[in-house]
Amino acid sequence: MPPISSPENVLKRAEELVSMEKPSAALELLYDTILSKRTRNVSLTFLEPIVLRFVELSVDLRKGKIVKDGLHQYKKLVVPTSVPSLQAVVDKLLVLAEEKVTCAQEKADQITVDDEDLEAEQSPEDLLMSTVSSEQTKDRTDRELVTPWLKFLWEAYRSVLDVLRNSSKLETLYSEVVTQAFQFCLRYQRKTEFRRLCDLLRNHLQMAAQQSKLPNQTNPVDLTDPDTLQLFLDTRFEQLGVAVKLELWQEAFRSVEDVHTLLTASRRPIKLANMASYYETLARIFAVGNNHLFHAAAWSKYYSMVYHTRHSAPEGELERIASYFLLSVLCIPSSNREDVVESRSHRLSTLLNLTQVPTRELLMQSAMAKNVLQYVRPEIKELYLVLETNFHPLLLKERLEPIFEVVGKVKAYQSYVQPLLKVVMGRLFKQLSQVYTTTRLEQIVELATFPAPFNLSRFDIEQELVLGAHANHSYRIRIDHEQGSVTFLDSLSECGNNYGNQILEETPSDLISQQLRKLAVCLNEVLPQVDSRVASSAASEHASIVANAQRSLADENEKFLSRRKLQEERSAEAKKQQQEREAAAAKERADRLAAERAAEEQRLLNEAREREEERIRRERQAIQDEQKRALAEEINARGIIKVDMENLDNVDNETLRRMQIEQLERDDQELRGRMTAVARRHDHLERAYRKEEAAIWIADGKEQESRDREAYEERKKLLIESAKARAAQNSILRERYARMAGAFDKYMEGVNERRHAIYLEKKAKNDALLAQAKEARREQVLKEREAAAEKARLEAEEQARMAAERTEREKRIVEEREKMAAERARRAVDSPRSTPDPAARSSPFGNARPAGAAGAAKPVSSPFGNARPVEASKPASSPFGNAKPVSSSPFGNAKPVSKSPFGNARPSPTGAGGAPRSSPFGSAKPVEGRSNPFGNAKPADTGNSSNSSSTSRPSGGAYRPPSRR
Repeated sequence: MPPISSPENVLKRAEELVSMEKPSAALELLYDTILSKRTRNVSLTFLEPIVLRFVELSVDLRKGKIVKDGLHQYKKLVVPTSVPSLQAVVDKLLVLAEEKVTCAQEKADQITVDDEDLEAEQSPEDLLMSTVSSEQTKDRTDRELVTPWLKFLWEAYRSVLDVLRNSSKLETLYSEVVTQAFQFCLRYQRKTEFRRLCDLLRNHLQMAAQQSKLPNQTNPVDLTDPDTLQLFLDTRFEQLGVAVKLELWQEAFRSVEDVHTLLTASRRPIKLANMASYYETLARIFAVGNNHLFHAAAWSKYYSMVYHTRHSAPEGELERIASYFLLSVLCIPSSNREDVVESRSHRLSTLLNLTQVPTRELLMQSAMAKNVLQYVRPEIKELYLVLETNFHPLLLKERLEPIFEVVGKVKAYQSYVQPLLKVVMGRLFKQLSQVYTTTRLEQIVELATFPAPFNLSRFDIEQELVLGAHANHSYRIRIDHEQGSVTFLDSLSECGNNYGNQILEETPSDLISQQLRKLAVCLNEVLPQVDSRVASSAASEHASIVANAQRSLADENEKFLSRRKLQEERSAEAKKQQQEREAAAAKERADRLAAERAAEEQRLLNEAREREEERIRRERQAIQDEQKRALAEEINARGIIKVDMENLDNVDNETLRRMQIEQLERDDQELRGRMTAVARRHDHLERAYRKEEAAIWIADGKEQESRDREAYEERKKLLIESAKARAAQNSILRERYARMAGAFDKYMEGVNERRHAIYLEKKAKNDALLAQAKEARREQVLKEREAAAEKARLEAEEQARMAAERTEREKRIVEEREKMAAERARRAVDSPRSTPDPAARSSPFGNARPAGAAGAAKPVSSPFGNARPVEASKPASSPFGNAKPVSSSPFGNAKPVSKSPFGNARPSPTGAGGAPRSSPFGSAKPVEGRSNPFGNAKPADTGNSSNSSSTSRPSGGAYRPPSRR
């Protein structure tokens, strides 16, 4: 059905449908009203309650797609004028959805708590369900009750974000809804939805950047605006925090990239709190990914920022960050292989705003330059001194045990235990390889054993020993488990990396390598002095090399210039191709957006058409069901047959009527059978009954008569006694009233006299008023009669005057007609009898026939085409229309034309007898200077042509000018 025009009627009708338990119909009514074109002119004061009620019904029925379409339509209506109205609707939607989720959660919890019997065993159904499914009862309850509403709430957030995106007027509201969506994911631990939400926000940002470059955009999101960019930055920082709380480290890293992209585009300085959260989150991400180098670099950036604002930093904050910074640097392995992939390292360095890839040495130098030892905790400072300044493998355990005991008790340092232990083990084994050639395995295990949580098993220590030799290539070992010994083999090549390691004693291989290098240098210096040919050959070779270099210099220069020119041409061509690709991509994006918009509009039209068809189908079905139900209720009310009201889907109205008729026929047949049986035995049985009852009726009649007589006597006695009692009581009352009768009569006489005096006074006043009213009414009636008589006299005089004028006008018209008829007769007599040759003489009247002797009785050919002449027999009509003719001339003030269509004959201004000559052209004024004065002339009385239908049509037809003949 079409939407109701009045908003009040829409709401009233929707409430009626809801009260009739038809919320779907009410929702459809409100939905059609919102999408209707009529609502564009409705004030927001009336439209907003409709939309709010629409949102309530959509939430109750969980219609996410319908509410999305409604919000899109409402956005188009209110965004240009009233953003707060849209915000109120959005808040209403999200609040209602949140309440539904909360109620569902409470209901699920109540179902779990309200168990019928806590001591009862599980039912067979529960046992079977627990066998085939790993879910608990509470999980299944949550999935049945809570999950549908969680899904609806998530769809509501997505729909609202899709409605609010790409509009500069809705940026603040968009940011608020994004924050609520983040809190939804965090509150209900919806990690999958959080990933989708992050992807959705990235798509929105990308589309906003693309659409801002397109022309003719209404309120586009301007990413160059500092306030807009700050809103996006705040949103991404909050996204980063939620990702860390949900421990979605991959999504957190992608959020860091989003933040860095916005930071590079921002022209406004970023808040220190946001940057601190940024670097701290990066440090946590790198710690989870075991990237110790960039973990320390992130703490370095964080420490640098806090160090420069240390005077305003909270107490203890600088010590905490400095301790983290130095401890993370100490956890970087000596042989760091995390910077093998250069592109990845440069990418991570860019995220940290570093100009180069960090190293352990650079980070340590940065820490010392910023006086980090001045602010760190004492145990961290002592750890630095032991590992970096006073490292000794044999004294390492003794020095580190008290430090590890303190560090192991701090919960915040637990993530640094394993990387720090690996660094200590690597340094220990490296130094032992420089001190010992062969040592006992038990001694190494004893030196590498530390208190918890830094303790390792014997197997783990051996594993670290072997893995360290394989990873760093700084030493080679051979373990003899039978003898319980470890042999450090000599390394013949410089394959190890001694970065960060102190060399306590040079090995024999190192000494041999140094001596061989010195011997080679000495031999190269002595050889030219021993053999002169070596010197001359070296000089000639040098000269040849110089000459060849000079000859090839020009060629190389020319090749370089040609390559440079070619590179410039290729660069220009590549730039041109890039511009063409960008233009093509922009055009493709514009076409795609236009196609998407067209597809979206077509989709909306198709959906609207489908909804309309579905609505009509539902209405028809509802009407049929209602008729069917009413018929079934009527049948049940009559009691003819019993129709099951729950199974009416498979029964139509015709079937119900046929069932009713069949049942009535069966009942009628049964009734006729019973009546036939009764009629057969009625006569004899009834006669026997009455014969037996006759004696009983006589005895009963006598008994009833005696009872009635006794009752009558008793009633009579009671009436007499009550009458005597009343008479005695009335006698007593009469005696009492007789004593006051005189005073009462006297009082009533006074009252009556006063009332009569008042009556006479009021009657005299009313008589006087009535006489005055009668006199006034009489005068008014006389005046009205005089006015009516005067009006009647004036009307009679006016009618008489108009009748005289009409008679005079008709008389003049008759005279003019007689004159015109005489003129036509005279012309007919004066014209030649024979028909003129059409080729020799042309007439402006075309093929019109000349009037003969009887021309007065025939209509005269008119130069006005097919216009019919006025009948002479009707004096009331006039050839001049409503114009009043002048008595002296029927032509008015018109002057004759110098040129005549009748040749060179000049008509005389007067006819026979001095009377003015009649003209068949009425009072039309001919135009001078034209060969045909009747070309543009119109008939004098075209309106009266219909009244001359009885007159024959002239045979000449329409007028044709000479050029057309």
